[in-house]
Amino acid sequence: MTQTVTLACPVCQAKASREIHTAVNTRLHPELKTQLLAGSLLNFECDTCGAKRHLETEMLYHDPDQHLLFYLAPNFKEKREEIITRLEAIRAQLPVSLDDYHLRIVNQQADLIEKIQIFDEQLDDQAVELVKILTDGLFAKEKPDAFVKARYFYLHNDERKVLYITESEQLFVDFHESLLTFVKDKFAKALSNQYLGQYIVVNQGWALNIAEKKTNSSKADEPSDNNQ
Repeated sequence: MTQTVTLACPVCQAKASREIHTAVNTRLHPELKTQLLAGSLLNFECDTCGAKRHLETEMLYHDPDQHLLFYLAPNFKEKREEIITRLEAIRAQLPVSLDDYHLRIVNQQADLIEKIQIFDEQLDDQAVELVKILTDGLFAKEKPDAFVKARYFYLHNDERKVLYITESEQLFVDFHESLLTFVKDKFAKALSNQYLGQYIVVNQGWALNIAEKKTNSSKADEPSDNNQ
């Protein structure tokens, strides 16, 4: 599905019409997935001055073979109810049931690319987010003065990494399989709920919330001084 939009160049303000993809079905158009992963699908280049930028637009990503439906919504926080209503309308129109689908809402193109890579690697994005929290601690020890702007699960030369983007550089950190095994065991109860058929946001905030609940639960199970 495509949509024609009029865009103003952020540099020279020249206006241009562009046809952009607002929906990708990987079975019907696998080439669009390739372009999306390469970061070129939502690129805009000004015909007048040559300035380049990524388009901030809503997009539906549907992988019927892996039972994945991701929705890119840059303005989700501001228009949460409106977007949820739109997603339910889309669900009603689809010719397939989404009851056994992983449904995710993401805010940025980089988040969407990350989700695709995670599931292509046959990983659980909930577990990956928890691994990233643990990796944050290791990264902070090695780079205590670095301000992390973002970090992503990333395939670098076909190897699993965590890409850290700081104010001054981009760094690859190993994605430790031992940490993946650890979180699957430590957070087994939380990870047992796959939320199939439910739209959810799985990100750093989600993982921190799960980790906090686990910590509070462990403290509640500790014997008090009165019971010793």
